[in-house]
Amino acid sequence: MVSLLLAACGCAGDDGGAPDSEGQTVKDRTASATSPQPTSTHLTDEQAQQLFDDALRKLVDDDTGRIRMTAQLGNGAFSTDGHFRLSNKSLEARVAFGEGGDERVQVSLIAIGQRTWFRVDNAATGEAQQCWTGGDTRDIAETSGYDLPLGALGTPPAVAALLSAEPQSGNRSRIAVSAPLFEVLSSIVGSPTRAFGIEAASDATVTIQVIVYDGELGGWTISVANLFRAVQEAGGTLPEGAEDYLNDPDLGLVMALFDDPGQPLDIAPPPVDQQCPAG
Repeated sequence: MVSLLLAACGCAGDDGGAPDSEGQTVKDRTASATSPQPTSTHLTDEQAQQLFDDALRKLVDDDTGRIRMTAQLGNGAFSTDGHFRLSNKSLEARVAFGEGGDERVQVSLIAIGQRTWFRVDNAATGEAQQCWTGGDTRDIAETSGYDLPLGALGTPPAVAALLSAEPQSGNRSRIAVSAPLFEVLSSIVGSPTRAFGIEAASDATVTIQVIVYDGELGGWTISVANLFRAVQEAGGTLPEGAEDYLNDPDLGLVMALFDDPGQPLDIAPPPVDQQCPAG
């Protein structure tokens, strides 16, 4: 079947059974990230705030890192694997879409400040772009048919969602955090306004589960059911068939994972001779 994410924003990917470059599947990483930790103890609100603030400060101070993003909906999903530098708002990533384990479309992208380049490889049509095209998320959507979660000016949206988040409660491995709905949606679509009718100025929030490992932000998760419910409560629009996900919290999951903090990284534009001619 065509996933709801594909219907909402043109996103689809594997079913979680295909291993990544480290031999882990989406299901492996999900189980590891969401399973209870034996050393977990409940924190007071003040302790949860301090733990979250310290972990977020370290993520920002480290400046560089790796972001892996998955959104799994039934048999379809999308995945992002990339690296970022926060200080100059730069990001390079590979985004893969597919269904039933079949990667139909892969998009490579580079974003530095307000400049963006992308290259599309569409296995479904056999078309592979040989040069890098400059443009924004709308240009990418028009070229590839997919509304990419590019982020605001090169900052990964999964990170941006945390910058103005407020912790609510938690333990030493997981903290419930109230994050801007628009930013969380931006982690899976290029334009929450086009896909869900949620404006950037919206003050709507959604609760995500932030994972903390040894004082570092390991990532965050949210069920598609909770995400769709927040869209409903904010007056947004849901894709056809969303009721299945609202009725079954285990049917879909959105997850962000952070690692490789503070590694040397230089993200540069594509070489001029590899960029598509203007016009």
